[in-house]
Amino acid sequence: VFYQNQFRTTKILEEISQTLPSKIYLTNLSINRKEKAIEYTLAGFSPSREALLLFKENLEKKQSFKEVYFLPVNWVKPTDINFTVNFKSK
Repeated sequence: VFYQNQFRTTKILEEISQTLPSKIYLTNLSINRKEKAIEYTLAGFSPSREALLLFKENLEKKQSFKEVYFLPVNWVKPTDINFTVNFKSK
């Protein structure tokens, strides 16, 4: 019964890593379990706006992730971007 209500952290981390373009890296990961979803907050570094946009598109393509939200300030600088993204999983 205990394991029925658990989510698989390794699987989620693997899915997140599959969405990362090669030059983007993460500096922080926060996972919060809510009633019917798990909420994630990622912080990281992107060398360019184009790489960050690709990361956003990759996250949105994953069927297991929903409500992908990048803070507007993430899109201001064209290079050397410290970003934050929030999303949920089912």
